[in-house]
Parts: sequence; structure tokens; C-alpha cells
Amino acid sequence: PHRRQQMAAGRSARPGAEHPHGAWYLRHLLDKYDDETFALAAYNAGQANVDRWRERGVEIQFDETRHYVERVQELKQVYADAYAAELGLR
Repeated sequence: PHRRQQMAAGRSARPGAEHPHGAWYLRHLLDKYDDETFALAAYNAGQANVDRWRERGVEIQFDETRHYVERVQELKQVYADAYAAELGLR
């Protein structure tokens, strides 16, 4: 299949190759929003949705996105606790 079809189907032509792109995109969103919650929401729901929510002064409007953000933040804490020494947190 073509690259676009692979991406749409959630498959990469090179397994593992999407991680640098995802990391770059998340860094971009963190820089843009200067807020982890909004950056994660934009990663999941798209920048246009987050921009609209922010303009209206409302919280995350999609249950799926709200749960995604909560779960990522929970896992961030799990990793921080598990790898505190390696991350220089202790």
C-alpha cells in the first residue's frame, strides 16, 4: 500500500519510525500551547478543536480526549516514579 494508506491504517512503512515524528509534534504542541493539558488534547483531538475550546473558554469537550489526557498524565507519573533516579528526579 501507499505510505498515506499505511499511515491512515495506523501502520508505518518502517516500524518505530513514527516515534521521532510524534515526539517532534508533541514538542511543537507544548511550545505552541505552553500547557501540557492543551498540548496533549491537541495531539489527540487536533489543534483546531483545542483552539476553538480555548477561544470559548471551555474545558476539553470530547470524553475520549479528556480520558486520553488523564491517562497520559497518569502514566507520566508512573514513569517518573519508576525512573526517578535515571531522570534526575531524586
